[in-house]
Amino acid sequence: TGAVGGSATVRRITNEAGFDIGVRMSPEEAERLGIKPFGDGGADDMPSPRPKLYAYGPCASPIAQRHIIQCSHYRGMAPEDPGRIQLRDTIVEALRINGFVILEGLMDPEDVAPLEAEARHYLDQDHVGFVPQPLRANRQQLQLPFAVPWAS
Repeated sequence: TGAVGGSATVRRITNEAGFDIGVRMSPEEAERLGIKPFGDGGADDMPSPRPKLYAYGPCASPIAQRHIIQCSHYRGMAPEDPGRIQLRDTIVEALRINGFVILEGLMDPEDVAPLEAEARHYLDQDHVGFVPQPLRANRQQLQLPFAVPWAS
């Protein structure tokens, strides 16, 4: 549908069953909004189910940044600290509004390092029945095993 007065044209995307699955916008509108959906920083006018937003890196979008909640101070808070309750309420409200949230710095990097090492060891090996999916930026997608700590 078009808008009057020079506003951008936004088209709704429906799947084969007729269900609404997202919004499609022109590259110009994406640029105006600060959305950079692809690694090259451009906006594609090809049909895609949803705009791709990056939270980090050179293509990070201001829209995606709204979903990041800084939590590194949480580890230093006492259980009865009112700031802990405020942080919890902020997180729950963000989840309610957006459906997801990035809890930046919640886990101590020293606790994450062994998990990353274990995942890297697993992902660097061949697995019968699994085909790694190539992603941008020289990354691969492969499912982690259904075992602790990945299946808790």
